[in-house]
Amino acid sequence: MRFDNNGRMIFDIADIKHPVHRKMLAEEGKVIVGYERELVLLNILFMAAGHAVLMANSGLGKTKIAQVMPLIIAGCKRARVQGTPDLLPSTVTGYHIDTADGARLLRNGQVPGGPDGANFLLVDEGTRLTPRLWAAFLQMLEEREKTIEDVIQKMADVFVGIITCNFPAPSQGTVELPDAAYDRLMFNIQWGYPSLEGLMTITQRAQQLRKPQGEEEMVEPVTDLSEIRRMRDEVYQLATGVGPKVLEYIARLTYGTNPHVDLMTWTAANGKPFRDLVAMGGSPRCAMDLKMAAAGLAHAFGDDSVRPEHVKAIFPEVARAHTKMGPTAMLGKTKVRVDDLINTVLANTRP
Repeated sequence: MRFDNNGRMIFDIADIKHPVHRKMLAEEGKVIVGYERELVLLNILFMAAGHAVLMANSGLGKTKIAQVMPLIIAGCKRARVQGTPDLLPSTVTGYHIDTADGARLLRNGQVPGGPDGANFLLVDEGTRLTPRLWAAFLQMLEEREKTIEDVIQKMADVFVGIITCNFPAPSQGTVELPDAAYDRLMFNIQWGYPSLEGLMTITQRAQQLRKPQGEEEMVEPVTDLSEIRRMRDEVYQLATGVGPKVLEYIARLTYGTNPHVDLMTWTAANGKPFRDLVAMGGSPRCAMDLKMAAAGLAHAFGDDSVRPEHVKAIFPEVARAHTKMGPTAMLGKTKVRVDDLINTVLANTRP
């Protein structure tokens, strides 16, 4: 692995050694142009039991990526919720119907639960959802279960959630994701516009990409849920075997994002200390997700143990999902963003 001056991994697809990961990337590449690093991280979610939010400007392939991912896994059952302000929790979770003969029937919602329920959930336009709907999603994402009136129903054993949203623009009827939603996600993945070469390739594929369900004609399954479960067990074994040195590095990286600790003595570009600018630091969930994500990355690289390099490489997307800057960070001419905090923590925290 190679890293840039900010300590971020420079992705090289040749680093991916696991044959299933390579097949998944190759198949996804028939539809998705570029974004190999993002696709590797998203594929890791299935093995590391995580969820992610995808943030980018409109038209940059967030929904298309989320549509392609489950298509390459045989038997993967999809569910989709389109974020609208008038959506009701019961529409998503399901509800009971009392019949004339006294029976009580469960009507499945948009996200079916149970052993044969949804394996992949796409929540599109997540910044248009109301708080009461988020309460239902938070239970699904963190506890992997849902409450239907007085009944608690487990989700499928393989269950991955992807939330897509544009960068919040209050004038367009969007709101920021709630803090609790951030802390239940393994990754916050953001990207920009494609390269010139990538844009040319996308244009060449335009007629197929614009067809209804065109991506279903372009890809085919290269793995199945049974193999995903086996790979998940392998990732769990890697995570179980993480040594004390790596565990300490994970803890120190997470600890370094917290504004209340004595370690945060670093100064931001606007001259103010980070501790006065950070609204939400990494919680214990951040450290747990960082450990599992690093194990997933080591698995994709074909390594037999988790090393500090794996943790360092995956830290930006994990930390971005669990930390948040306060309103004072955006005051003045020099804006301080969460990525500035991440770069500073990486630069000042050694394995």
